[in-house]
Amino acid sequence: MESKTILIADDSIVFTGIYGALLRAAGFSVMVANNGSECLRILKGVRPDLILLDVEMPDMDGEEVLEFLSQDSKVNDIPVIVLSGIVKADHSGMRLHGVTYLSKHVEAESVISCINEALAKKTGAPAAGQLPDAGHALRFEKLMQMRKP
Repeated sequence: MESKTILIADDSIVFTGIYGALLRAAGFSVMVANNGSECLRILKGVRPDLILLDVEMPDMDGEEVLEFLSQDSKVNDIPVIVLSGIVKADHSGMRLHGVTYLSKHVEAESVISCINEALAKKTGAPAAGQLPDAGHALRFEKLMQMRKP
């Protein structure tokens, strides 16, 4: 089975490094955009299977990226999962675009599970991304704890 490609759009190099390693370990191919504009530039030439999108980025934030995606028929069916360190009560703008919202501080298995669900909904077939062992998940959790202020 061909691996699914995930585009991570986030301005934190630490976050993209941690999540990139997690997703590669789970069997996904990974591309990285360090801001919203770069995400849109990548989408002009490449069509990922799913986008992990940060809310707060310089240049163009996650909501602006979602607005663009919803208006472009070439990319408006790509599943989007918003991963953010910002916990807001109101994500109505994002819900309008039909995205899934997760905190950046969720467990690794939850992120992989959410990705698999979104890909399965889109294709009707399981994505089969999974972490190779429990030790990897624990290392990921420790790295995420180190990021917390």
